[in-house]
Amino acid sequence: LPPAERILIVSQTFPPYNGIGGRRWAKLAKYLCKAGIEIEVICADLGRDKTSPWTDDVNGVPVFTYEHSFPKILEQFPKSLFDKLNYRLQVARLKKISKGTPYDRALLDRDSFLKTFYRRLREFKPHTVVVTGAPFYLLHYALEAKAEFSDIFFVADFRDPWTWGNSYGYSKLSEKRLLHEKALEENVVAKYNMVLSPWPSLVNRLQEIYAKFSGKIKLLEHGYDPDDFTIGTAEFENESFDVIFGGTIYQGMERSLEKIIFQFNQDLRLGIFSNDLHKLRPNAKSVHSGDLISSKDFLNKVAQSKAVLMLIPFHMKDGIPSKLFEYAYVSTPIIAIGHKGSLAEFIETNQFGIFLKDESQLLEVMIKLPDLEKNDEVLLNYNFEHLTKKLLSFF
Repeated sequence: LPPAERILIVSQTFPPYNGIGGRRWAKLAKYLCKAGIEIEVICADLGRDKTSPWTDDVNGVPVFTYEHSFPKILEQFPKSLFDKLNYRLQVARLKKISKGTPYDRALLDRDSFLKTFYRRLREFKPHTVVVTGAPFYLLHYALEAKAEFSDIFFVADFRDPWTWGNSYGYSKLSEKRLLHEKALEENVVAKYNMVLSPWPSLVNRLQEIYAKFSGKIKLLEHGYDPDDFTIGTAEFENESFDVIFGGTIYQGMERSLEKIIFQFNQDLRLGIFSNDLHKLRPNAKSVHSGDLISSKDFLNKVAQSKAVLMLIPFHMKDGIPSKLFEYAYVSTPIIAIGHKGSLAEFIETNQFGIFLKDESQLLEVMIKLPDLEKNDEVLLNYNFEHLTKKLLSFF
């Protein structure tokens, strides 16, 4: 395999632009730099406030942008009649442009991305290129340069399912459009030198679909960064909750959260921090709640609380999110409620917490909540410094 002294990372979202999609490779870039690897990054100019919580992790890493043209109306939930009409018009326009999904956010960025990509390939001369998706079309576009730069080791990173996922409209595509997406996916798996993914279930699925390429499909998990934790400061000593929840309230899980609020608000001190509070019925907002706060502040609150709630929607039941390891690192037991799958099994097998099929069991579990011992040996496997060493071992 080629050396990895210079790595070019392509990630549509990356600090200083905000978005959870940039976290994985921002953290890996941080520790790759510490290992003496020279890093450059290409990301989209998202035109938003530059308020990423991971900007400090990549100070000094050169970031090059390309023009991003995806309609902003399709990146949000339309509320007004005008927005709904505009949404439909934009979808209709993109359906004429795309042979596959109209919802891939890199759909209109091919030319602007390739202009930046070719320039960095020639000037930076990387040994390895890593392209992460979603959006997945970036992985497809990058292949256009592979023939000219055949000495570069190309790595694809699937953070989510592609053609069998529920996001980006894949589950609602016509057979013809889905076949187009499957052809793109197969081309990426076939032509990239290596394919990474953070979920065991996703790696297994890819190896099953593309059996002849299974040897180059590798697991590189999500993880936690010990530098993110300044736990136990006096500022948060009075911020303890019996149960705390933070982050996205996924579609279908609003009712579960409301049931917990209605049933246990008098018996348990509940803390809810999310930008999705508008999804809850007005009389469900009487608990201590607020907008999403910084990850460091929220983790401090988690550390002071008796339990942290994870709501598992169907499309996430087999995924292993990074916040799971952060909760485990601060030794706060996880109470998972929702759809049973690999995630629920992972939580219980590693003694990170308990899975409940029914919200009504919550108080009973809280009263009997065992002192789950922190599994340091397991956690070490998900430290980003360890994961970076694992990544470099692949090269």
